[in-house]
Amino acid sequence: MKLKIKGSEPIKNIIFDFGNVILDIDIMLTLNKFVELGVTGLDTEDIHPHQKDFFLDIELGTISDDEFLQKLRAKYPSAATITDEQVWEAWNILLLDFDPRRIELLKKVAKKYNIYVLSNTNHPHRVKFMEMFKTQFGFELESLFVKCYYSDVMKLRKPDTKIYTQVIEDAGIVPHESLFIDDNMCNFTGAEEAGLAWYHLTGGETILDLFE
Repeated sequence: MKLKIKGSEPIKNIIFDFGNVILDIDIMLTLNKFVELGVTGLDTEDIHPHQKDFFLDIELGTISDDEFLQKLRAKYPSAATITDEQVWEAWNILLLDFDPRRIELLKKVAKKYNIYVLSNTNHPHRVKFMEMFKTQFGFELESLFVKCYYSDVMKLRKPDTKIYTQVIEDAGIVPHESLFIDDNMCNFTGAEEAGLAWYHLTGGETILDLFE
């Protein structure tokens, strides 16, 4: 099991983005669910990838889940008519089922490379996708990786160069021996500044296409 990416021979460490790399997401499911519940006015940029206001705050871990609910209802008064459970159902519905083929691939990749996750995410999504994974596969998601790094825990967010340098320092890895894989081109500026090699998943590619 090795990378098919040209020039990747010296790579010893692989840092995977999570959404649309390991687990596919569909933002429209969340937007449509909120509309179904009578909450309108949200758009894709509120949710991913260029959040602002309290949508950004929850990804940076600077507000609690309860504070997020309060701010959501303050900005969108129609959200006051739905329960907390309905809000979180709509918020999390964008998380699709895991592809078992990708999980089997990661198990094989981990035998040759040190693998990590670096994700812009938030506490409600983390709780949900970990529960989903455990239900689907019967073991813990994070056991696949050396370590998982999350924006809301680190209080930093891609593409800030600091999040990459902190991962490099914490993991004790050599930047030029480390490959960062993401589906968002905007995240590579900071990765490159931190010295990481990078690969942009695009054109319908998945991680299944990157190894042989």
